[in-house]
Amino acid sequence: MTVPIGEPEIKKSAPDRSSRPTPEWIEHALISAGDVAYSWDVASDRLIWAGNLSDVLTDIPMETLATGHALNDRIHPEDLPRRLKALSDHFALGKLYDCEYRLRTGHGQVVWVHDRGLAQMGGAGIPKSMAGALRIITQRKQTEARLERAANYDDLTGHFNKSRLRQELEQALSFARRFSTAGAFLVVGVDKLALINSAYGYEVGDAVLVTVGQRLDRFVRASDVIGRLSGDRFGVVLTQCPEDMIATAMDQLAWLRRALYPTLIASQTIPVIAIAPLMIIWFGFGLTPKVLLVALVTFFPITVAFAEGFAASEPEAEALLRSMGANRVRIFRSLRFPTSLPFFFAGLRIAITYAVVAAIFAEYAGASEGLGIYMQNAKNSFRTDLVLAAVLVSALLTLVLFALTYAVERIAIPWYRLSRQGGRRG
Repeated sequence: MTVPIGEPEIKKSAPDRSSRPTPEWIEHALISAGDVAYSWDVASDRLIWAGNLSDVLTDIPMETLATGHALNDRIHPEDLPRRLKALSDHFALGKLYDCEYRLRTGHGQVVWVHDRGLAQMGGAGIPKSMAGALRIITQRKQTEARLERAANYDDLTGHFNKSRLRQELEQALSFARRFSTAGAFLVVGVDKLALINSAYGYEVGDAVLVTVGQRLDRFVRASDVIGRLSGDRFGVVLTQCPEDMIATAMDQLAWLRRALYPTLIASQTIPVIAIAPLMIIWFGFGLTPKVLLVALVTFFPITVAFAEGFAASEPEAEALLRSMGANRVRIFRSLRFPTSLPFFFAGLRIAITYAVVAAIFAEYAGASEGLGIYMQNAKNSFRTDLVLAAVLVSALLTLVLFALTYAVERIAIPWYRLSRQGGRRG
């Protein structure tokens, strides 16, 4: 007796439709899960949604989700290629469609969604339709981003933390060994940070660290890496950096406090006679370009004098005030600012001599009245007597303004004149 070999015949019974959920049950299940489902007719590109779409996808107009192309327009441009590739792999290769992407809302914000679905294929392997579900995962993505940042970045300064900086240093060393390039690792420390924290508080110390980090960002190249090694130390990885550039970088970092001086000096190298016409072109023929030109010429001596005055305060006096419980603001008001005022008036007297000349040049460039235009008209008329008279008036004006600074100084800081007189008697 021959026994046929093969799989036994399985009789397929009709499904028990009483156990299948009704569309109403599906709606309740989607709402309770916080999801939305969709059915996409590929041929007509029509999308049919199920669930509470307006609550799940808040701030997204419903009419912008009626078709597949409209949904693609809502997807973030950086995520759209990834979704289209996932759909193509699902249709052509039968891979699981599981994709996460961002949808743009109507207020310029984005929401993260997790999209999963299954296509129904027709003849010749062409997809007829696709059904799937969307779940909002914005909170999870934000948590992941915070964890990733905490694992790689310093919370205070925003630079790499110690472990991430070590990884960058190892990569730089590997690159240097492989391609025989030079590089360097600099350690930048903040002196006496513990004293700053104890004298002014940890908020001031944190502000110092943030400021130092920002200045390091401005001094290094975009390819260099900055990280925080410890409480008061930063590490800088200089990649592809020859020895001469290493010395330059060390010199720059050592003079961070004086970083502003080159900018101030460069502003004074611009000839007044060259910048005056540009001021007229940019700001018109009114009073504004004249004031700006005078300010450009005079702010340098005042700023430098003020800076020197702030640095002239006696360290012993500052230490005494700190021992008496004075904070940074009180020390500035009681010691550093009064100490800088004599320097300020000295710089002001220098600036006044420049101010009159700058104003005359500004009037040369474009004005309808004033000493500058008067001297120009007299010169064009070959009236040297009038030119000399205008020069004499400008000189007298300078002398009057110069003497006025002494009068204001006596009123503003009478103690300075008394201290100088006492010093002469001694």
